Amino acid sequence: MEARHSIPVLVVACALVFAACSGESAATTTSTTTTLPPPSTTTTTTTTTTTTATTTTQPLTDHDRCLRRAVFDDPANSPYVLPYPPGDGYSIIQSYCHDDGSHENQLAYDFAMPLGSTIVASRAGIVVEVEEDVPDDANTSHLNYILIRHEDNTVGFYAHLQHDGVLVEVDEEVEQGQEIGLSGETGRTGGPVLHFGVYFSYPPVEGRDIPVVFSNSDGPLDSRGGLREGSFYEAAATD
Repeated sequence: MEARHSIPVLVVACALVFAACSGESAATTTSTTTTLPPPSTTTTTTTTTTTTATTTTQPLTDHDRCLRRAVFDDPANSPYVLPYPPGDGYSIIQSYCHDDGSHENQLAYDFAMPLGSTIVASRAGIVVEVEEDVPDDANTSHLNYILIRHEDNTVGFYAHLQHDGVLVEVDEEVEQGQEIGLSGETGRTGGPVLHFGVYFSYPPVEGRDIPVVFSNSDGPLDSRGGLREGSFYEAAATD
């Protein structure tokens, strides 16, 4: 299952087009051959060949850039909790920096959730933007979402929410663990899902996100310390 996410970003697409041209005359055909001049019979030429080692550096891909940002802290020190209530558990169907999906340059997670599942605030903050008018069955890049700004100006992004599934309002202060919305499948998804990611500031910009782990996640971590695609994570109770 692969989810597509839309945030305010500037996308620049570039293409190189090569053209080959040929000309023919109905009356005559001209063939041109260029030949190097013959070596002189009176001059001795000594040629010195110098071999230079050239190192070619391949440009970084979005996937490479994403992995460079994927440095995770100890979950015990994380200010974030899983974005669903304690006792609930869901599998990750697309993890961070996924090189065969929409997360190629995103430090985000997609949790497979039944339609209408409760979503909670992963961290306390102020609601800065919401959208809930996109129909559940709309095949469009538009989606329903919530953006919450935290005390350090980072912004949590909760996406693909149900139509009319936003339970908070702009400028509302929310506490960590507070119910804020209902999961859905708005936008281009393969089924009900919650997309969650955190960005450096508002408005969020692609490639300006931060690696996140959760202090109450009960499940395996990968070699980088992030949540692993295909694994199940239950939210433990918090103090």
